[in-house]
Amino acid sequence: MTVQQERNLQWVEGLRGIASTLVWITHLTRAFDYDLYAPRSTERLRPRLLQLPFLRILIQGRLGVIMFIYVTGYVCALKPLGLFRQGNYEAGWASVSKSALRRLPRLISPSVIATIIAWTATELGLFQVAKNTDNYYLTRTVQDNLPIVPAIKSLFINIFNTWTGDGNKYDVHQGTLFVLFKGGVFVFLFISATARVKTHFRMAGAIVLWGYYWYCADRK
Repeated sequence: MTVQQERNLQWVEGLRGIASTLVWITHLTRAFDYDLYAPRSTERLRPRLLQLPFLRILIQGRLGVIMFIYVTGYVCALKPLGLFRQGNYEAGWASVSKSALRRLPRLISPSVIATIIAWTATELGLFQVAKNTDNYYLTRTVQDNLPIVPAIKSLFINIFNTWTGDGNKYDVHQGTLFVLFKGGVFVFLFISATARVKTHFRMAGAIVLWGYYWYCADRK
């Protein structure tokens, strides 16, 4: 990677850092001040500062996740699109292939390690104190410890479910990993299919696809 390319990626690292901070704040909010997710704590009280419109977006997590998704798409597409624009199509498709094959192991490895740690803590009863708190989110996400055979079975089921969209009961935050993985795959498919398409037509196609997925999204 050249010095110019490294400079072009510095803003991406900064954006990723901001997104990570927002997600970290979200986790703290869910654990210690879940009322901030509501427009007001009770009907008789006025909204607090971080419950006000727009400001509440900063601590509710969705903004950080969206930033991660956009950064993921940018990073996945940067090198292949550069090669396609140079007319080096074979190298571009080879880059897509390598990136696609590396992406899932890079996501799975830390996910599996985190799930095993959470599962071990659950089986040792380290999360039981959370059930005695008045925080709805903590009491809802803590799992019961099981006998060893059902516990091992539950561990593998939840590791598998992380990548099918059914969710991970031992670490519910991993639900975003499936979205990130699907987004990366969509980016790889799109840039591969439009490799020989001119830039403005590719951008128009991306906008049309965005509108299509927005229209088909679950509005519940």
